[in-house]
Amino acid sequence: MTQVLAGKVALVTAASRGVVPSMRAKASGRPLADLQGVMATRISVGRYGELREFGEAVAFLASPGAAYITGSALAVDGGAIGSLL
Repeated sequence: MTQVLAGKVALVTAASRGVVPSMRAKASGRPLADLQGVMATRISVGRYGELREFGEAVAFLASPGAAYITGSALAVDGGAIGSLL
């Protein structure tokens, strides 16, 4: 799909966010504070990201500076995916 669309319509890129502690707490029934301490230790940078950081990554993908990036997914997760492997 990226070969068909690249250069014709728009660049095809994606940004995936990291863990959202409040969603996981709600699903588990545990207090958010309990999960935050445990889960932050599993993220390579040792903390949760901020919405601003995710927004800045998306803004970059939409900027002229990312004009040559297509068919990619940017993980904005502080290394959480890599630390789970």
